[in-house]
Amino acid sequence: MVKSFDSLEAAFTYYTAQGIIAHLLHGPKAKVKSPGKAPICEDWAERTQPHALGYIHQHLSSKDYNLGANCGKPSDLTVIDIDLHIKGIWDYIFDGVDTTSFVTQKRTEKDGKKHLFFKYTQKLKTNTHQALGFDIRNDGGNIVLAPSIHPEGDIYTLNQPIEERTGIPEGVISKINEIITQYGELKKIIMKCRPAISGLWTDIFENKDSDVYLKLSIFRNSAGRQRHLALFAELLANDATEDQLLLSCMLIFGDKFSRENSIYQISKIDPKKTPLNSTLEADEFFSKYIPKKVITLS
Repeated sequence: MVKSFDSLEAAFTYYTAQGIIAHLLHGPKAKVKSPGKAPICEDWAERTQPHALGYIHQHLSSKDYNLGANCGKPSDLTVIDIDLHIKGIWDYIFDGVDTTSFVTQKRTEKDGKKHLFFKYTQKLKTNTHQALGFDIRNDGGNIVLAPSIHPEGDIYTLNQPIEERTGIPEGVISKINEIITQYGELKKIIMKCRPAISGLWTDIFENKDSDVYLKLSIFRNSAGRQRHLALFAELLANDATEDQLLLSCMLIFGDKFSRENSIYQISKIDPKKTPLNSTLEADEFFSKYIPKKVITLS
């Protein structure tokens, strides 16, 4: 049953009754850094008790606002914020887990975007994991609440009452932390690679302002195949593990990821056949990240 609200005030009253520390956010059209998401009070994260109803009354009559929540222990709330659904990652994390009972908040069906609401656990830390397509919002974290409005015009909705949220299965917690650690180790390997390779990777998977951000076709099709083979040879030459290469495949192939096929293809890569510098220089994309040679006059 979808949980709906007649007004922001009704939503605030509801969340407060459930022990959620709700607070006002700047509206979707506000001239602030993160419209629709930024809290209006600077000390919101320090609050450990819900606001009284008067808090919201003093604002609603004069300006449009959204609603947010303090995540973490005070609200008994841990949130997995999936901004980009990467099939291989979530198939692995939720393998054998019944997800149909999860309290889920959505504002769009695009890219699998959603918030998964759970009871509090201290085993997940608030952080943004751009390349992995998800964030953890826990102690010290802020999350938008239904029926807030996104700047794109979508309205956040809950699939069921927030009080029906469950704890996160221990196996899920363990695998989330495993994936986070695995990517951290993979990134260390990537940064040991030549700038042409590390630079392109960073712009595709981590730099939202890049013109190639999430342009996964760069590593696909015929020309793309040569690039990702070059990438994997370089990673192997810098001691990447099979698990790190599998995670790379999850990110590169998205919904087309196949664990069995990826393991087979990885086994065929020769770490001694890293791309020549001339090959990188001739490539349409790798070449953009090769440092310019400095010519000095004697």
